[in-house]
Amino acid sequence: MLPIIAALLSEGLSLTANAAIQKGSEWIKEKTGIDLSTATLKPEDILALKKWETENERSEEHTSELQS
Repeated sequence: MLPIIAALLSEGLSLTANAAIQKGSEWIKEKTGIDLSTATLKPEDILALKKWETENERSEEHTSELQS
């Protein structure tokens, strides 16, 4: 799994990399539909993961604002 983590980090997908480490690649697949067990990420996978990260970052920011 280390090569895919390195690939995610090199693409700027640190939220996804952290989620994969903490929750596993199966959880990522359930949430995004993207299988991280493949050897490489296709450009459309990277784009979809960036979109997922952006949506989740906004959700976290909104939740934090509501709790303050």
